[in-house]
Amino acid sequence: MLKSLHDFAGFSLADDRILLPVAHLNHQLALQQAEQAQWINAAAKAARLRRVEAEYAEQIRMLKAD
Repeated sequence: MLKSLHDFAGFSLADDRILLPVAHLNHQLALQQAEQAQWINAAAKAARLRRVEAEYAEQIRMLKAD
């Protein structure tokens, strides 16, 4: 039903991959924020950077899933 409405309106259906650039921008912002923040120690900063990378990897995995 929805596909026919999109076709009728002249729009092609997009999958979740269309959101990959948004995920990339959010990832870059999170990295910048982590780099510029004040940390108690290097281990806390490293933990945050690992968490940012893990969250980004999970987002990408979900967006690329069919």
